[in-house]
Amino acid sequence: MPQTSRNQKINPVTEQAYGQGDHRGIGAEGARRDHTHGTPSNPFGDGVILKNRIIGRLLGEITGLTGAEVTTLLSLATTLLRGVVFLATEAEVLAGIEATKAVTPATLAALRDATPRGSFYGSEIGFSAAVNNSYTIVADTDISPGPLSDITYTDAGTTLTIGTAGCYSVAWYLAVEVGTDNRHVRAGIMVDSTTVLSAPGINHIEPQTANKQYAMSGCADLDLAAGAVLGVGVGSGDSVTIAVDHIGLCVKRIGST
Repeated sequence: MPQTSRNQKINPVTEQAYGQGDHRGIGAEGARRDHTHGTPSNPFGDGVILKNRIIGRLLGEITGLTGAEVTTLLSLATTLLRGVVFLATEAEVLAGIEATKAVTPATLAALRDATPRGSFYGSEIGFSAAVNNSYTIVADTDISPGPLSDITYTDAGTTLTIGTAGCYSVAWYLAVEVGTDNRHVRAGIMVDSTTVLSAPGINHIEPQTANKQYAMSGCADLDLAAGAVLGVGVGSGDSVTIAVDHIGLCVKRIGST
């Protein structure tokens, strides 16, 4: 055991004496600064050696300790290990750096372009439907498709057809008018249907004034099969005529089912 003066203590990990204000104490910051500064021939420092010494010392001290003493010793070891920042080998670190460098803007652009996505929109369209406790898909020839990738657009039904199965983020919006005051309007996403709203993504309003535009919107994450057909539907539990002036539907694949 090294000799110490009255103002010095022994670092239990390095077994070196240190004085007041010396950074080589047992704290995580001291351990980090004392063992990970590196050299030209060893740029990653001796963090792995320090880690192994801590573990070895820990195993040597556990025998005969009480449960509380073991807990205290484990806490000390955890604090020390947190200060060791380079626990990987040089080859592992360099491999990670090279893998990161391989992700170029072109790679990211290719991933973006390959992501299935699609949309359609319509402004001042002429859609109108008389409903009585029923729902219908909104379809109009004034609606146009937006950018499409692995998703197809059908003008006649104003729908988007999924090309690749997966979990999709789906968002829609409408501007609607009703022919009678105080009538309920519900709208949402239709999947493989022209008369039934999908439960996720439904929204509801009760316009107090007839022939005035009201905004509606909604969104949902849906697990969709390849070939699933999506549209925007509108309807009511009342008997009322509903007109749609603006519409939009945006779909993007966000993961697997």
